[in-house]
Amino acid sequence: MFAGKMRPMKKNLKPLPVSYMADKYGKHVEFVGLPIRSANQVGAFDDTILRIAAFAGQIDDVAVLLDCGAEIDAIGDLGNTPIHLAVLAGQLDVALYLPKRGANARIENDFGETPFDVARIVGSGGAAAALAQAGAGQCGSNVGAARLEDSDAAALWADFRRIHELNFEDLKLMADTAR
Repeated sequence: MFAGKMRPMKKNLKPLPVSYMADKYGKHVEFVGLPIRSANQVGAFDDTILRIAAFAGQIDDVAVLLDCGAEIDAIGDLGNTPIHLAVLAGQLDVALYLPKRGANARIENDFGETPFDVARIVGSGGAAAALAQAGAGQCGSNVGAARLEDSDAAALWADFRRIHELNFEDLKLMADTAR
């Protein structure tokens, strides 16, 4: 993919409130210098606004983006979906909301981990239990994946989270629940 590439939009959806999204997410490292035109726009590093909003815990923005046709299971860094990112950031409300809107909580990342696995690995027992109760508690197969030991995976995901949080530091996008 190249920077600024857009995925196809679904038909008969609400228009994206472009000025709102541009004002809120346009200064994120993904979109600096790129005009935001679509709910499925891919940023400079292959991320989407939905994935950023899920990580930041912006559940209202997640709802708007989905209503505007954002790809609910958009796969990005290391094969993570918006649910994976919400779990990594401790955004349980978003992680539970996405499956209610039709997200597939069984998608495995590049390491064969479902969002449930990630919750367990990062030590978020509450998230793992809530995902299981919501019917999203399936473990990944780890078949053909670059399987990491849980301790290595926990360190990887902690670093991944810190890197993503740095992208939000000046934007004040992270929901209070992540802090």
